Amino acid sequence: MRQVKIKMKRVIIDCDPGNGITGANVDDGLAIALALGSPGLSVELITTVAGNTPSETGFNVAKDLVE
Repeated sequence: MRQVKIKMKRVIIDCDPGNGITGANVDDGLAIALALGSPGLSVELITTVAGNTPSETGFNVAKDLVE
């Protein structure tokens, strides 16, 4: 069987995740989950900004998703 070597693409995700927060969009949380599960991506850094949620809330949501 021949092994296929996948070149990893390094990415930084800048987001305002709101998963689990009433009224917030879930698109950034979904993007984080898909990126972390992708065999071709290496998530190097996730930054959070205020948007859907205050910055601290977005940080906590992103941290929970990564854990």
